[in-house]
Amino acid sequence: MRRWRRCATRSSPACAAHSARSGSPAPAASSRTRSAAASQTEIYDLGRFSSVEVTADRSGGGAVVPVGVAVREADRREVHAGFGVGADPVHFEARVRGGGSWVPESAPLVTTAAEARVAATIPREDLTKLETGNAEPKIRVIGSLQRTDLWWPRLRGEIEGGYDYQTVEAYTWRGLHVRLGLGSPLGPRWLQLRVGWLLEELFFKGIKGAIAPSASVDTDTCDTACMARSALGLSGPQRLGAYQASLVADLRDDPIEPHRGAYLAVTAAKGTQWAGGALDYWQITPELRYYYSIAGTVMAARVRVGQIIGDVPVTERYYSGGISGQRGFPERQLAPRVALDPTGCASTGQDPIVIGGAGLIETGIELRRQITTVFGYPVGANLFLDGADVTCDADAIDPRHLQWAAGTGIWVKVPGLKIQGDIGYRLNRKGVDELPDQGVALLLGIGETF
Repeated sequence: MRRWRRCATRSSPACAAHSARSGSPAPAASSRTRSAAASQTEIYDLGRFSSVEVTADRSGGGAVVPVGVAVREADRREVHAGFGVGADPVHFEARVRGGGSWVPESAPLVTTAAEARVAATIPREDLTKLETGNAEPKIRVIGSLQRTDLWWPRLRGEIEGGYDYQTVEAYTWRGLHVRLGLGSPLGPRWLQLRVGWLLEELFFKGIKGAIAPSASVDTDTCDTACMARSALGLSGPQRLGAYQASLVADLRDDPIEPHRGAYLAVTAAKGTQWAGGALDYWQITPELRYYYSIAGTVMAARVRVGQIIGDVPVTERYYSGGISGQRGFPERQLAPRVALDPTGCASTGQDPIVIGGAGLIETGIELRRQITTVFGYPVGANLFLDGADVTCDADAIDPRHLQWAAGTGIWVKVPGLKIQGDIGYRLNRKGVDELPDQGVALLLGIGETF
């Protein structure tokens, strides 16, 4: 279908209304092409059309510019599915996901959706023995209802509910959650604000390591392991209620494979009884990325900091390592470990089970370049230097004492995917207290590291 709209001046009511709704072209002749492209992007981003074509009639020289909009309505029903695998020196993981969405004909700005994600993480030593008894299952089921243009143009409202059953290194947790959210650009499309509320009730079992309950201890007596579980929040159910906010400025030329630009994100949460929770805390996590391309080589740099002040929610603790973290460590293995003391947490130690921390810093720089093609597929390499640390307490983070790793990798682009393999070598923290694979991590992932 094709719709025409005439805008005589920028301040005219018709033009102002159209601009507010879909980014209408400015009347100046020099900006018609740019404005038509912006309008096309705005309409397409509504997610309701499979194709959008915006054309301006440039034959006239007057102040009135005829604009044609041709759209093709997208399918109101969508089904998707996918799978993935990952590997590092400690674990092998397989993942599947599937879901669908539906846009009611009577409410074209409303989207209902449901998705299920299932993963299994198997310790590598068990995999070599063809044993799966220690597999760590991860299940998440989510349903959501989203409304576009809720109270004004480009304001999105969302209601989400879900169930989780997750096994991680130190424990297994399950629970229900509900989330309410609002999101909107703050003026330009590249600046996005989102606020929300989260309430979840979690239950823990299968606690491992030095803090595991002992059958030989009187249940009426709280030994050191009991005090450690209490300090970590694992001694009973956890009810988390928090107000959340995020501000994102995305100035990258391509969000999937950036070559130039910058990305800044700041996320914050306030846990309080006024949000329905039992924990009182502040959490803030800013992140900055920068990209620059010269002579076919992309330089990418980043820094990410995180702090949790007050009560530390069990499932909000920070971890680093893996293909998207500090690449000298396997996934989540650069983190504090369980300790048999009243705090339950040690920034370093011989216990192989990590528990996560309240303080985080990650930084790194990477050079990326395509070097050849193989059977028509682009193949490239990268060099990187990563630094990071995670501490039990938020105020213990010290950027002067990070754990560093350097390395290289190779990648190949196949239709729709960029598959990357990296090898990272630790420049420090290689002592006897560390993992058996001291000093080197082999990692496999999909997409850019950051």
